[in-house]
Amino acid sequence: MTSLIHDYAALFAGNLRSYGQYNAKTDRAVTEKGEPTIEHYQAHISGEMGLGIVPISDGGTVMFGAIDVDAHESEDDIDHQALIRKIEQHRLPLVVCRSKRGGAHCYLFGSEWLPAKVVIRLLSSWRDMLEIPGLGPKKIKALYEKLNVASLADLEKACKDDKVAALDGFGT
Repeated sequence: MTSLIHDYAALFAGNLRSYGQYNAKTDRAVTEKGEPTIEHYQAHISGEMGLGIVPISDGGTVMFGAIDVDAHESEDDIDHQALIRKIEQHRLPLVVCRSKRGGAHCYLFGSEWLPAKVVIRLLSSWRDMLEIPGLGPKKIKALYEKLNVASLADLEKACKDDKVAALDGFGT
């Protein structure tokens, strides 16, 4: 089992300065400073604690990226089989995992560190190709280039600081 956890941690390698943890019992999420340990990955895999990895390194590279597919406007879960068929039809190198809330995470894994800008462009275009609603490539590009948003945590902070609403095409 230890070997599998190390393999899992290697797949989800990310920034070494911080990571997120979510405790379902207390419904509390926190950002921790430092590098996640194998014990953190073990707790995540066993369901004891949620673990959020910041994908982008300080050098602007990533080992993985994801398209987050949620049905927030609907009570229905995502049709994972239909999503997988679309991905296979387009021959995209994505791995689909069911999220805890019925959505899906479509992961792209690299065998080496890849430029984050390239991965963001790929995932954005694939999201459009798969007709998945959400932020389109132009808005993702604007968030990244103008506000240096490279993760959900970055986006949340930019929204709280009213920076996103100030961008053309985002505000009211």
